Amino acid sequence: KVSCSLCMGKGTFSKEIKEFTINLPKGVSAGYQIVLHKEGEPSKHKGGMAGDLIVNVVVAEHPYFKRDNLNLNLEVPLSYGQLINGGDISVPFFGKQTLMVKIPPSHENNTSKLKLAGMGFTLPNGVVGDYVISIRCDIPRKINDEYKNLINQLFEHEKKHPSERIMNWNKKVFS
Repeated sequence: KVSCSLCMGKGTFSKEIKEFTINLPKGVSAGYQIVLHKEGEPSKHKGGMAGDLIVNVVVAEHPYFKRDNLNLNLEVPLSYGQLINGGDISVPFFGKQTLMVKIPPSHENNTSKLKLAGMGFTLPNGVVGDYVISIRCDIPRKINDEYKNLINQLFEHEKKHPSERIMNWNKKVFS
């Protein structure tokens, strides 16, 4: 008439706590499941087999890196000067490593991606993703008078000498 407070009337109870060491394969992603056979709940039937323990892998989001299948993605802000002049930048990599990446001169903004082939996640079968760096122009929110004067000079120059792409776009759109 009264259920046992330990097993809640199921007829089984164990105070035993088991610890398992689980080796995750390379390249594992969220949703991956590992099944430990016969390590789950005991059977409800006398002499029956224990169930399986199913471990669901949950991968925490990283504040800067994003994962797309086997690709590792990173968005990097660059100044307008860096986009125009190019040069070497340092980017973080797995662990505490850093990589030097060459930004070519006159680099595109918000559409450019640099692909470091074979530097993404690796599956146990050897298939490897890429490290993809998306370039974004950092437009400062606060600028001093000197910076504003330089930008105004550039703006006046660009009005007098628009780029070929801007001239072509204007011809297509306004003709």
